[in-house]
Amino acid sequence: MYDPNAHDDSHHGELERTKITEPTPSYRPADNWSPRQVYQPWQAYNQEYKEYYNAPTVGARPSPPQPHNDRVLRSILLTLLCATAFGAMLFGAGWTFGRNSVGTGIPSVQPIAVTSMSEARLKVVSRIQPSMVQINSQQETSNSVGSGVIVDQRGYIVTNNHVISNAQNIRVQLPNGHQTAGQLVGANADYDLAIIKVTTSTPLTPATLGDSSGLQVGQDVLAIGSPLGISKTVTSGIISAVGRTISEGHGVTLHSAIQTDAPINPGNSGGALVDMQGNLVGIPTLTAINPEFNTPANGMGFAIPSNKVKEVMDQYIR
Repeated sequence: MYDPNAHDDSHHGELERTKITEPTPSYRPADNWSPRQVYQPWQAYNQEYKEYYNAPTVGARPSPPQPHNDRVLRSILLTLLCATAFGAMLFGAGWTFGRNSVGTGIPSVQPIAVTSMSEARLKVVSRIQPSMVQINSQQETSNSVGSGVIVDQRGYIVTNNHVISNAQNIRVQLPNGHQTAGQLVGANADYDLAIIKVTTSTPLTPATLGDSSGLQVGQDVLAIGSPLGISKTVTSGIISAVGRTISEGHGVTLHSAIQTDAPINPGNSGGALVDMQGNLVGIPTLTAINPEFNTPANGMGFAIPSNKVKEVMDQYIR
């Protein structure tokens, strides 16, 4: 039976209490002590037992960073930064539409950087329009209207041979609206191409010839000319086929012609078929006729490839 008043000599006058078994750290900071290691103040001191109640709590020392993990983290961050910068440059540069054609004779224009097809068309039109002219040809009994493309800043213009054939008078309406006389330099009936020249003090902007051998079916193109006498009219389409052999009538057969669904109407003859970089890749010349109704067939136009144009230019332009 337990007697609370009984005296136990085995303890030699010491009171029972629970001992703190956790080692008590020295108050003196270690040699490698850092400001991050925080010592809590002592809670109490028992004079009788010469011991501290509640051992001080030492703040947890942060684990030093692992050098290998730090290098990996820096590498990942650097890679992400480079990828972000590269993506920003691509976005700022924008997207490039169309095939890069190689210039023949005249240096190729720089690729057009755009962010949408609509913007691409706008830039192509603004690039090619300063090179477009309207040609008014006066024959003995009739007048005809066609188109032409400035191919040399000295005043040389390419058009269809049938536009100026048998002309007694050729008038050229320049991009700024002024009219001047045109002089026939040479013609190639087999290619249905002709070169005329104007003399003017107005600075002229020549178009850039593209490489028509690189055209691909499905490629976007624009046709620009003066259909029905309405100058600088633009129509849009694709390359429907290449290497066509087409009869123009009157014994003229076009070889390696470009077929396009870009609308080509009377007056477009001699104009420009351009790719989405603004390069001249063909000269529109005719539209297929539907024999059932004897009317132009929709979406079946044909153009003379620019490489043929280059051959005629080399023949007559010195």
